[in-house]
Amino acid sequence: MKKIVVIDSKDKNSGSTSDFKFSLSTSINDVKKIRLVSCSIPNTSYNVRTGVNDQISITELTGTLTFSATINPGSYSISDLLLEIADCLTAQSALTGNTWIYTLTINSTLVQNNKVVISAGGVNSFTLNFGTGVNQINKLIGFSSVDLLTDTSHTSDLVANCLYPRIIYLDIDEFPSNTYTKNSSHTFSLICNGVSSNGEYIEFNENTQFNQICFDSSISKTINNISVKLRDENERILDLNGNDWILILQLN
Repeated sequence: MKKIVVIDSKDKNSGSTSDFKFSLSTSINDVKKIRLVSCSIPNTSYNVRTGVNDQISITELTGTLTFSATINPGSYSISDLLLEIADCLTAQSALTGNTWIYTLTINSTLVQNNKVVISAGGVNSFTLNFGTGVNQINKLIGFSSVDLLTDTSHTSDLVANCLYPRIIYLDIDEFPSNTYTKNSSHTFSLICNGVSSNGEYIEFNENTQFNQICFDSSISKTINNISVKLRDENERILDLNGNDWILILQLN
């Protein structure tokens, strides 16, 4: 017999909103199949996160001064992020005594369309330490994870993309994996197509995602608890900044 289970993270027995245990009011016996009916997840994750990608490391040629500027955590558009990075670099340079004025702009020429240009007045030479620096912000602004040679400006090799998360992995410990990636496996994968504005909800259902069913036909289970985790594309627990979400499953 099919059973519908509605899981609201605010009703969790333990854990955080993205990593919790939910206890059923009544056990469900002889479960062999799980189907994701729908879920609604608030788009409240930051694309700049403390200890993950909140640093930009630079060496200024004058005085050979190396420093790392810390970007405030938050959910940024590309234009707001470029302004924030420029302000943080300029402020950090002032502390070193060089007082360089940094700018980050979008290059709109046909050759470098929508790529990011980092400059310090157009005459001051500096290196970007995206290879050796830790927790660097380079991927959001289109730079690869390599150190760049000294120059008066640097242009990203890729187009800037602030979308986060691109995909959400929904793991339920009590059920086998249905999605396989290069280094891991997950119960369900949720592609974030057309992500709504920050603070709004990302909706997943059978009309927006393929019908995901996880089978274990050889073993029947009795389900008393459901342990749920939300992970991002880098296998980190997805931080919703304390906001709750709802998941609907069908068990039979």
